[in-house]
Amino acid sequence: MPRKLYLRIPCPVCKGHEEIDCPACRGTGYDFHDGGQCEVCDGTGEIVCPKCDGDGYILVEDDD
Repeated sequence: MPRKLYLRIPCPVCKGHEEIDCPACRGTGYDFHDGGQCEVCDGTGEIVCPKCDGDGYILVEDDD
């Protein structure tokens, strides 16, 4: 049985940057409901990418 080979490619969600704009504050760091700092991202405006868990890369099966 042949072994599966995997390629390490940049994450399609964060484009290899490891973080994405916070969906709760849309990258502003500001909580629109309470008027203060966003609690989801702690005011940074970014969260760890959920697709690659902050690695910046994912593994995909090689079709060769």
